[in-house]
Amino acid sequence: MNIQPVDVSNWRVDDEHGIFPIGARDKQMLWSPSEPLEGIKPNWPYLFKLSRPVYPEQFWMETVAYLVSEAMGVKVPLALPSFKREFEDGLVCGSLIEWFYDRNSQTFVHAADFFQQLIKDFDNDTGSQHNIEDLFLICRMFRSAPTIDFPLRWEFWYFDLLIFDTLIGNSDRHQENWGMIFDPPTQSDGKRKVSLSPLFDNGTSLGHERFPERIKSWSDDQVRNYIFKGRHHLRYTRRDTKIRVKHIESIEKMLSTKSASKEHLEQRLSFDLEVLLAKIELLCNIKIQVPFSRERADWTIRLLKCRHQMLTKIVRDYDDK
Repeated sequence: MNIQPVDVSNWRVDDEHGIFPIGARDKQMLWSPSEPLEGIKPNWPYLFKLSRPVYPEQFWMETVAYLVSEAMGVKVPLALPSFKREFEDGLVCGSLIEWFYDRNSQTFVHAADFFQQLIKDFDNDTGSQHNIEDLFLICRMFRSAPTIDFPLRWEFWYFDLLIFDTLIGNSDRHQENWGMIFDPPTQSDGKRKVSLSPLFDNGTSLGHERFPERIKSWSDDQVRNYIFKGRHHLRYTRRDTKIRVKHIESIEKMLSTKSASKEHLEQRLSFDLEVLLAKIELLCNIKIQVPFSRERADWTIRLLKCRHQMLTKIVRDYDDK
C-alpha cells in the first residue's frame, strides 16, 4: 500500500464518540465517506488520534508500528498519517486508525472489565494489578466456557503481544489496550465466538519520548542500556504491583517456560528487516504539516535494528544451551 496522508476534515464525527473518552491522547471517532479512497473502508469508523503536545511526531509511531506488524504477520489495525482543518486550531495532524471490529454486529469488551470482575479492588486508574497470571486465567476461563467458542491456540496471541511490544518498545499495553471481541450467538448451537483483539494503540513506543538532537551522539552501549530498561505494562502476578515486566526479560522467560514459543518467535523475526526499514524511510518523503523527520527516522530505525539483533541473539543463545 502506498501510504499517503488522509484529509479527514470533512469526515462525519460520530454522534456518540465525537470526543473519545479512553486514553491519554486526544482522539475522535470519525466515519469515512461512502466514496472509495485508497486503503480506506467506505462508511467505516476510524479513530483520529493526536500526539501529545510535547511530542508532536508521536502520531507517526502508530504508522511505523503498523508497518512492523505487517512485516511480522501480527494483527494490528491499519494506521495512516492524517490531518484535519479545524476552525480554532488550524490544521491538526494525527494518526488515522481503522476500527477493528464491526459495531453493528460485534461487541468489544476491554480487558479491564474482566480484571475488575476477577480482582475486587482492581485499580483501573493505575492498572497496577494488570498481570500475566490473571491474563492466563481469564483466557482459560473463556476457553473452558461451554457456550463460548474461544481460540484453542490463544497462547500464540500472548506470544505476539510480548514479541511485538518488545520489538517496538511499547510500554503502554494496559488493560484498556486489549480485550475480547464477541460475535453474536450462532443459530445452530447458540455459541458465541470470542476472539482476542488486535494489538491496537501503539503510539507509546519506538523511543517517541526521546528528542533526536539529544540522543544522536549515544553510543551503541547507551542504546542497548535504554532498551534493557524498557518494560511492559503487565506485571507477572497481581501482587507485583510495583514491578512491571521487562521487555527483554519477558522474551527470555517465554522461551524458558513455553516450548512452543521458540518456533513462533523465530517465525515472527524472519521478515526482511532491510525491506521494513526502507518502508519506514519512505515516510520521510510524505508532505504533511508535521513530517516524519529524517532525525526521527534515524533514531527509530536504530532502535528497531538493535532490538531485532537482541531478540535474534536470545534465540541463538537458547539454541546453544
